[in-house]
Amino acid sequence: MSLLSQLQVVCLLLVQLQQSVFSNAFNSDEWDHFVFAQQWPMTSCIEVNMTHEHVCYIPRNVSTWTVHGLWPSEGSSMGPEFCNTESHKLDFDPALLDPILAQLIKYWTNIYQDTDLYNFWKHEWCKHGTCAVTLESVDSELKYFKKGIQLQNQFDLLRILREGGITPSDETTYEYTEFLNALERGLGGFQPKIFCVHDKVTKTQYIAQVEFCTDKNFNAIECPAKQRDSLYFVPESVNQQLPRGRLEYAAAAKSMRRQMKGGPESCQQHSDRVQRPKLDSESPCQDTEALAYPVIKYSRQMLGV
Repeated sequence: MSLLSQLQVVCLLLVQLQQSVFSNAFNSDEWDHFVFAQQWPMTSCIEVNMTHEHVCYIPRNVSTWTVHGLWPSEGSSMGPEFCNTESHKLDFDPALLDPILAQLIKYWTNIYQDTDLYNFWKHEWCKHGTCAVTLESVDSELKYFKKGIQLQNQFDLLRILREGGITPSDETTYEYTEFLNALERGLGGFQPKIFCVHDKVTKTQYIAQVEFCTDKNFNAIECPAKQRDSLYFVPESVNQQLPRGRLEYAAAAKSMRRQMKGGPESCQQHSDRVQRPKLDSESPCQDTEALAYPVIKYSRQMLGV
């Protein structure tokens, strides 16, 4: 056998080995459902104002609940997470999201103005999307985020709550059972998990996040009896702040992406970081206390300018 033939055989074996390792790294049996989480952006800003750790910005086209994440899960356990990040095959590539960038800004919003716009989406892709790829309908970065946006529209919590007589208000509060009953009806009788931000000064709990489970066909289902705590996203601050206008915001985002060097960003480096625990201000809502559902105020209103 010639040297060239030997090299071809070696290359073929290496490719087969790599494919085998890649396929073995993923196992659809490692998870059996999704947790889909939506958050109320105004409460997220209230939490930011309480902690003073970031600068909150709600784009003016954001007027509803926004996606936090779509998380593959197994039973009542957390994860799997950060799947196959060492191979770099699934590294986060901001360019792949260009076709849906405007939708992401509106429905999967990063409200932290002092962070890179893509930071939130990179976190969700690296931690959760890389594990979802065993399912054909979400087996790429673009498909994964498209599905999250589709589910936000399908399970429109603003509409579901409104149909249950619950609308955002700065004067009216609601009983926990009112929220829960309205959400259950809108989700086909399945019970969600509701998280609140607790303001210890005003003794107010603000509705912050709603989580419920779906099967792999994205139908709402009952979550396992012992469901995990909410996953907390820790944004990374950057020096560059995005402009306020929606169109300028999207244009600046693309400009920032074009300025990125090295193409796709490693998920391995992201997974190696130690994640800070969830803030004490956010936890499951107390069913004995009223819930505040604050009206969305855009940045100029919040800043008083």
